[in-house]
Amino acid sequence: MSRKAAHKKNIPFHRLEQTNTLGFQLEKVDDSIHPISDDEIVLQPHRDDHYIFLLLEAGCCSFMVDFNVVEMHHQTMLVILPAQVHHFINSANATGWFVAMDATLVGETFRPVFEDHLHEIRPVALTSSDNMLQCLQLLYNVQQQDPSKPYRRHSMYALVSAFVAMAASVITGLSEPVKGQVTRPVSITRAFKKLVTEKFVTLKNPADYAAELSITTSYLNEVVKAITGATVSYWIQHETMLEARRLLYHSDLTVKEIAYRTGYDDPAYFQRMFRKVLLCTPMEFRNRYRELSNINL
Repeated sequence: MSRKAAHKKNIPFHRLEQTNTLGFQLEKVDDSIHPISDDEIVLQPHRDDHYIFLLLEAGCCSFMVDFNVVEMHHQTMLVILPAQVHHFINSANATGWFVAMDATLVGETFRPVFEDHLHEIRPVALTSSDNMLQCLQLLYNVQQQDPSKPYRRHSMYALVSAFVAMAASVITGLSEPVKGQVTRPVSITRAFKKLVTEKFVTLKNPADYAAELSITTSYLNEVVKAITGATVSYWIQHETMLEARRLLYHSDLTVKEIAYRTGYDDPAYFQRMFRKVLLCTPMEFRNRYRELSNINL
């Protein structure tokens, strides 16, 4: 491959739903047991459509996140937001936890906490009173249980909810002010994503969002693609499918009713879109998570 061709190669965009049906992934980190090898995908710059929480108990490690080298030391947490370009650099005697989390599990209460408070990419100090490490250890223990154990999945998702609330509490309690200048492209992208969460039901066209922001559609697409790695249309679709999954999970609305609730007049088109994005039908998704229907995530 020529240098020019390599330069134009797209940054990989990983989607948790395509490889994980739980909505979260929890792994122990321990250099002495499983050092990260050269063929690991985490060594290559990439983006994710989900949140990543890295909690370091001991040792040190470093990452590149949106062109910033982030050094982590013992008893710290780093939150990587969806679409941020990142990759692992190195570590020494590192032990801790890796958590990947779908936005549906982060929830509307806590998404603004992570999206609005973490303008500066830096690790956050943890204390024993935060109880986050203990929560992850308990979640890990439950995850290792026999899958047939009664209410095992209920226990896991309750602990996931507790972990997200604890992480949000730590972020909200930061005493240091946000530093660094916010560029115009970043400011536009944040404003666009905020608009999407508020108006995705009625506004499906990128031009509508450009008009709301008083900029051209081509400039909005250029800015959003440069900052997030995904198009304006992708983020409109992402928010729509996120709401559809919430309604399938938390309600007994029919697929037709959910199509209307998410802004589609044609339920058949909605179902085709859902299947294309999530690789399953709406009812297959609902049935997969039906046993968890009485958990308030």
